[in-house]
Amino acid sequence: MKEAKSIADKEAPLEDADGDPLPLKAELEALSVTTLAETEAAMEEATAKVAGIDANPDVIRQYEERKKEIETTRGQLEDLTNDKDFKANEINKKRGPWEQCLENAVSEVNELFSNYMKELGNAGTITMFGWHHTFTPISHFCLLLIYYRRSQARERKRRWATRR
Repeated sequence: MKEAKSIADKEAPLEDADGDPLPLKAELEALSVTTLAETEAAMEEATAKVAGIDANPDVIRQYEERKKEIETTRGQLEDLTNDKDFKANEINKKRGPWEQCLENAVSEVNELFSNYMKELGNAGTITMFGWHHTFTPISHFCLLLIYYRRSQARERKRRWATRR
């Protein structure tokens, strides 16, 4: 029995070198077993529980492989994010001059259209709108507004009504 006690003290000491209790001592005192029979029954139960656990020698290898896969995927995601930002900057660099030319053309057409509508005694404008943060084919459109004089609008209605 003394030999078993010395092996137990060596393998799982209850106190440290200074004589202070270790957490294992508190756990042993918290156990509900008090007799030798209860202790043997608890040991058999723990042994059966441990025996029921299947050891898988590939678990660590699988864990390492998954870890590498995750790191690789994170790197790819970071590369794609950086590539997306780079492409967005390239698009914006190319889009700037193109949009400026488009705005200038719409401005010139608006001026000509406004003058034409004035000659007819009406008013009209062409305005360009756009979504500058989208990269869709339909990111810009022009709005054409025509204002007819009331007298002309009434005259047109009368002419149209008499044709029927």
